[in-house]
Amino acid sequence: MTLSLRTAQEWAATELATASLGDARLTKRLIRIVADKLVKPTASIPQASGDWAATKAAYRFFASK
Repeated sequence: MTLSLRTAQEWAATELATASLGDARLTKRLIRIVADKLVKPTASIPQASGDWAATKAAYRFFASK
């Protein structure tokens, strides 16, 4: 089964709606990271993220927690 990024983002947003990370931007980033990995579950973070800005943002997110 192949998920589209839109479907993955909708699912992640629903599942993580109650995540309390202290900042709405962090919750939004978490949803993006989860959606990217849902679409490409075996890919590395850079491969799943698709571009350098998203990769860097994902690593910043992990470093912040």
